[in-house]
Amino acid sequence: MAFAFVNLLMAAWHENPAASLPNSDEILADLAGISPRAWRKIREVILAEFCLASDGRWYHLDLAEAAEKAWETRNKNHQKTAAATAARLAKMRNVTSDATNHVTSDVTSPSITSITSIYQSDSSSLLSADAEPAPKPRAAPSRSRAPKAKPRTALSPEWRPSEEGEELAREKGLHLRETFEHFQAHHMAKGNLMADWDAAWRTWCCSPYGKARTAPSAADKREASARENQRRIKELEARLWGGEAKAADNFDGFTLDGDLA
Repeated sequence: MAFAFVNLLMAAWHENPAASLPNSDEILADLAGISPRAWRKIREVILAEFCLASDGRWYHLDLAEAAEKAWETRNKNHQKTAAATAARLAKMRNVTSDATNHVTSDVTSPSITSITSIYQSDSSSLLSADAEPAPKPRAAPSRSRAPKAKPRTALSPEWRPSEEGEELAREKGLHLRETFEHFQAHHMAKGNLMADWDAAWRTWCCSPYGKARTAPSAADKREASARENQRRIKELEARLWGGEAKAADNFDGFTLDGDLA
């Protein structure tokens, strides 16, 4: 029963007139969402909450009062909106009118004054016999062209790092042969173009790409060992040749067997 009653209240809210229902059992059963047979069983109980008016429709008094209040609120809101819209339009018209008058006065008066002053100045310049000639326009300063950039080329298979580049790789703790092979394979595979391959090599040695190739190979170890041996031999020779005179003074008069001569 509550289900049918709520359905009828919702239907009555949207009816015209609001809060009313037609006096037809078939329509009321349909609006209540139940069968005509079930409607006939609860008809008397539900319609006891409604009143049959002179226009032949059932009205719910509480619902009619709520509809009347909603209608009044709606009318008030419409009136407020209309008044606000009218005020906004009037303000826009006033602002537009003031702006037009202001622009017209700013443009017209100075224009007349400026035209009169220009005409007077032109007339006085024509009547004056000692009028100075107009200054010649200055020539624009010449702009020096920027030097052309060095052309970018691909890495040649014959290219090798310079002595400074090799020394930089050694200072960074890199192994020259593997680092160069990695550098060459990387740039030739990607087809990179560089204006200065020596600078690219220096960048490579200082970048993580060069630092990644730090595992020494057997050939690099042999080469490093040979360089270290040559360095030690040179130091030994320098010490020996530098102390030759002193050694001669200490062992003067002795033979190879340690006897006096």
